Amino acid sequence: MTEKTGLFIQAIGEENAELGRKFMDSPEAFAKANGLDPAKLNCPPQAHAAMDRADALGKDVDAANIGPDGASMKKLEGIVSKHFGSDYDVSLIPFGLKFRENIGKQSAEWTATGSGTITFRGTDSDVDG
Repeated sequence: MTEKTGLFIQAIGEENAELGRKFMDSPEAFAKANGLDPAKLNCPPQAHAAMDRADALGKDVDAANIGPDGASMKKLEGIVSKHFGSDYDVSLIPFGLKFRENIGKQSAEWTATGSGTITFRGTDSDVDG
């Protein structure tokens, strides 16, 4: 069985407000209840590498002046592929798009992926893990 690191709990998906509050109330109790080691909650090097890829994506997108038009989408496709590979995931969000590295490229022990959001007014690069 693989040792759990970080706060990713597959069954809850990407975000969960109730569990966020429980963690804020007592990180130690939360970790124990979910089989996590509090010492393993610090951000590992793999997450920093994913953040670096996402930051690089954000800088390139900012410099490209992307808009909601066909020419911009072709340019954006090249930029995202450069940083996340050609098999990236993309989702439609209000006023923009969210990109994420395909989780299939990651090892079974670690699921940190770079992600970036473009809202046709700016970008927000972050990491999902």
